Amino acid sequence: SIAKIYAQITDSRKDHLHKLTTQLVRKNQTIVVENLAVKNMVKNPKLSQAISDVSWGEITRQLAYKCRWYGRNYIEIDRWFPSSKRCSNCGHIALENAVKYSRMGLSNLWNTP
Repeated sequence: SIAKIYAQITDSRKDHLHKLTTQLVRKNQTIVVENLAVKNMVKNPKLSQAISDVSWGEITRQLAYKCRWYGRNYIEIDRWFPSSKRCSNCGHIALENAVKYSRMGLSNLWNTP
């Protein structure tokens, strides 16, 4: 039946998310996630299905509890934090170059993880 197929798809997605988040937490001492306004993002009819399919809220929930479970650091940063402009080596934030890079079609020229 169709309900059984949907249940299998749901179970498969949950299994994949658990394996992915467990792998991320086991391999890293610190997990940093951006605090996205998912509720506002799903209001956009063009993006809502894709955003819902990705399960961003569930991914962050699993990362948070698994970090506590494994004794890892879980950091949630504000969505306006300029993380893509920060150099991972020296910490310099290159806001002065943001406009130039965006005109060139380059979103991130820094050595960010």
